[in-house]
Parts: sequence; C-alpha cells; structure tokens
Amino acid sequence: MNNVGEFLETIYDVIFKPKEAFQKFAQTPQILQACLVVFITTTLSLIAISAGSGGVSYRGGLIVLQLIGNFTTLFIMVAIWHLIAELMAGTGQVKSLLSVVGFSYFPQLLITPIYLIASFLSADIAATLILVATVVVVVWTFYLNFTGIKIVYQVTGAKAFLVMILPILAVAVILFLSFILLGTMFMSIFNGTIPVPPTL
Repeated sequence: MNNVGEFLETIYDVIFKPKEAFQKFAQTPQILQACLVVFITTTLSLIAISAGSGGVSYRGGLIVLQLIGNFTTLFIMVAIWHLIAELMAGTGQVKSLLSVVGFSYFPQLLITPIYLIASFLSADIAATLILVATVVVVVWTFYLNFTGIKIVYQVTGAKAFLVMILPILAVAVILFLSFILLGTMFMSIFNGTIPVPPTL
C-alpha cells in the first residue's frame, strides 16, 4: 500500500507541482513508476478510443503493438534529448529524464473520459471536443517535458526549448530535402534526361 500511495502522490506532484516533482526525479529517478504510467496510459487510452468510436472492439494485439511503439518512442526520444542536452552543457542523468518523460504521458489519460463522452454526442460536437482536449494535452505534455529538461539538466528555458525542438527540425529538414530530391528525379525522368530502363 505504501508503494501505491507513493505512486499516486508522485502523480499528484507531477500534475500540480511539476517543478518540485522533477527536482525529486533529478535526485532520485523513478524509472519503474514512469514506465507504469506509460503502460496504464496507453492501455486505457486505446480501450477508451475503441469504446468511443462507435463500439468497435479493440484487440489485445493492437494494445501490444501500441505499447511497443510508445516505449520505443520513449527510449529513442529520451536518448536524443539527453545527447542534445549534454552537448548544450547540461548536467543531468538520462534516468531522471526518462522519469520526467514517462510521467509526462499521464495527461494523455485525461482524454480517456473525453472519448467516452464523445460517443454520446453528435459527430460535430464530438470532433470539436476531442480536438480541444487533444490540443490541451499536447500543450500540457510539452510544458511538462520542457520544465523537466530545464530542471534535470539545469539549463535555461531557451536551451530546454532547443533540446525539444531540434529533433523535430532535423526530421523536417530531412523530409524536405528528400521531397526535393525525389521531385528532381521525377522531373528528370519526365523530361527524358535520365534514361528509363526498357520494360520486358
């Protein structure tokens, strides 16, 4: 019971006193609890989405795949953010960052009742409600991760923002260059400057 009480207390601190909670993570990481938050959030969210989408039944395999995807994304993102933070002279532990990012999944759980409520509303109202709730959760999650990086690595707000945004910018640049390269190749083929192999 003590462990359950500590777990709920940590969630309360993350929601209402994130700075204090993340300062504790910087000293004492809570990796297992963070992973439990990701597990519970992913599972309940998928069940709620299934129930709120016209009664479509969910499958255990879908939940397993989503869990694998979420945990893979979690570990990759934490590794990338940790590397960038260290390059910016941050002094923090990757375990502490993993705790921050894991617990930052919790606001997604608040969408669960929204999907259930939306199933009883008209399509337009339900779509608006889900959109607003999604925006709130995305902003809230961003704030928690931003605050956590700033506290764990003892960096300025500007550096914490860069730590979060640089991977997104890098992916955007890669995609942009890829589209340009593909477009150039297709235009070259279309104009006949690159010989197309004859078909058999």
